[in-house]
Amino acid sequence: DDIHRVLLKKSSSNDNNNNGGGQLCLATDHPVFQSWVLKLTKEKKFRQLPLSNNHHRTTWLPVISKYEQKGWEEDRPTLLTCWEAI
Repeated sequence: DDIHRVLLKKSSSNDNNNNGGGQLCLATDHPVFQSWVLKLTKEKKFRQLPLSNNHHRTTWLPVISKYEQKGWEEDRPTLLTCWEAI
């Protein structure tokens, strides 16, 4: 399927990393959207990654969107989830 195909990591002769594939990270303040993506990723062969300091949102998205800023102003936290294609 398209989402899994796009996130699969291309292997190369110089690649010593044997993990399953590419990563998908989601930052949202909308719990219903996050629930939908959680359901979708379970159906599409992704495994959820434990969050660590390496997954801080600013490491993969170094800007703050107007929607994220609005959520913070309205006391809605950013919900962060990351997955790896398997």
